[in-house]
Amino acid sequence: AGIAEDQSAKPYQHHSVLVVKRISNATTMVNKQLSRISGIESVSVNRKSGKIIFTLKANSTPSASAIWQMAEQLNLEPVRLVTAQGNYTSKPHSDAKPNARMTKK
Repeated sequence: AGIAEDQSAKPYQHHSVLVVKRISNATTMVNKQLSRISGIESVSVNRKSGKIIFTLKANSTPSASAIWQMAEQLNLEPVRLVTAQGNYTSKPHSDAKPNARMTKK
């Protein structure tokens, strides 16, 4: 018999990924500031790949706009944000759905 897969789990239900142009040497500060966003449990910064991976708190949906805005404040130059709500290639509006340039996986 095969292993049953949980079909109810959505992609990026427990994680979000932010791709940025550059990450400074101050990864501890970046991690600390991004961890303050409501709904984020932890942050993992990979300077080499330019990716920041957020582990989300159970049953939470952090604001895509808050993530993007904080990245801008930290001068990270965000280029892409992938969440359970969508794939953003420009700054999301606080109450908007993913923009027209959204792509589905």
